[in-house]
Amino acid sequence: MTQRRFGFAIEPSRADEAKGVDIRRSIGTDRMVYLDPILLCDHLRLDHVPGIGRMGFPRHPHRGITTFTVVLRGVMHHRDSLGNVSAVGPGGIQVMQAGSGLFHEEMMESEGSGVEVVQLWFNHPNDRRLLPPAYTAHPAESLPKVELGPASLTVAAGRFGEASGPSQEVEARPNVGVLRWAEAGSVVLAVGEEDQVFACLVSGSLETEDGLQTGPLGLVWEEEGDSINLVGTAGTELVIVSAPKLNQPFVQYRSSVLGSVTEAAQAVRDLRDGTFTDHPVQFN
Repeated sequence: MTQRRFGFAIEPSRADEAKGVDIRRSIGTDRMVYLDPILLCDHLRLDHVPGIGRMGFPRHPHRGITTFTVVLRGVMHHRDSLGNVSAVGPGGIQVMQAGSGLFHEEMMESEGSGVEVVQLWFNHPNDRRLLPPAYTAHPAESLPKVELGPASLTVAAGRFGEASGPSQEVEARPNVGVLRWAEAGSVVLAVGEEDQVFACLVSGSLETEDGLQTGPLGLVWEEEGDSINLVGTAGTELVIVSAPKLNQPFVQYRSSVLGSVTEAAQAVRDLRDGTFTDHPVQFN
């Protein structure tokens, strides 16, 4: 195996898009606009707020992407115009293929221990962009866990070694895992030779050629090599992504991503005319 060099760290920008929610965005900002095929990476936190109830992201549209939400702590509630309603607890994931278009809301339960999640937006190949929309939720117990010496890896999507995650719905075909260190030490992960490799460092720290990287941060590795070496401290937690690049043009208008200006203009017209989705379920 040929080890990749660490590339650089991305200092997240704070986004003010949901009352009470701390949003730290490492992809989808002026510092890192896009990391093919990842359109966005948000580290979201909502601390315990007694008596407030649910807070988060009210009804909004998406087209042409897949949102992938890893629930680290607390409960994330989902509702969409397909009629799906779900609540995913700690360790579970939510996968929403926006496809030709839908509306959804994501609300975080402020009672109890609060909520912490990492959400990724994945681009689609242009010829697979406008598929029928779909939503699936996978609880923690459905995700395989691999022991890697000082750390454990929970596989959420794709494959790491011999372990396959339950989510195979993402058109970008990413491998997504959650690594947690019980004690300090080194972990070697195999990655695709042509893959983009990125990690959202949620907590703790990693030792790299550039020194100690302390979360929360976005981390990017260089492109040559088929493995990465992760040296973490006890309590370190990160979401790791390895995914093939799409290498294609696209146009993003707010929360919709299309293959051309013409398709993006159609999305704007559909929102204006009330024809963005033909699903009958309505909610406020």
